[in-house]
Amino acid sequence: MDVRAKFLTFQKDRFLIKKDGWFHLIISLGGVLLFLNVSCSMENGSSYDTEIYQESFANNTNGWTTTSGGEQSATIADGFLTLTNSSTSVPCILRVVQNGSAFSLTGPYKLEVAFSFPSQPDSTYAKALIQFNYYTTNNGPVFDYVSVTSSGYYLVGHYPSEEGNYYYYTGGYVFSGAINQEGKNRLSITQYGGGFSLAINGSFIGFYTNTFYSGMPYQFWLGLEKGATNSALGSVSVQFDELTIYQ
Repeated sequence: MDVRAKFLTFQKDRFLIKKDGWFHLIISLGGVLLFLNVSCSMENGSSYDTEIYQESFANNTNGWTTTSGGEQSATIADGFLTLTNSSTSVPCILRVVQNGSAFSLTGPYKLEVAFSFPSQPDSTYAKALIQFNYYTTNNGPVFDYVSVTSSGYYLVGHYPSEEGNYYYYTGGYVFSGAINQEGKNRLSITQYGGGFSLAINGSFIGFYTNTFYSGMPYQFWLGLEKGATNSALGSVSVQFDELTIYQ
């Protein structure tokens, strides 16, 4: 185990340090730093070893919504959920389903998803999208999300903010050498009681606070957005080949 302290993404007046598997909170009050040693693990004692959902995309027996033609397409074949998208303004996104219905759960969990980026057209890049902690209110959907690009960047965000826009936990896209731009990637999201941690290919990325209601039934979505450095034509694509959720 790496025993060096790791600074985790947090709010501007607070910092979270992880050391020896424990979390330590530093709060700035008028220039004075308060050091709080958390006496309990953020994992709430859960080992997350019970598999409650598994999808290998060997076939479409779960009833995913597939489509072809137009600007977006979604197909399941040969062990892959392949999404393509030629629009820079509209994502291609699918709700995670089980036996023909939307999959949902309550309580903390751990999600692992594997995906890869096939070759993209010049001047374009693909953005794999995972939405989680998703629920619907009278004012519309609420969710956290992670976006990972084929150019090696990631973004962690929440919708909606207090102003009704997207809020970026990371402040924007951040480059990470842990992302395989041409190979397989494995993203791990662990939702605790008051926040979630993110790892990419085994490399710890950060811990982010959120408002998590343990009794709320949450849903999940997989998607693809197209990025382009100019008005480049052509479709980008991503292939998901495994999705597993534990509690």
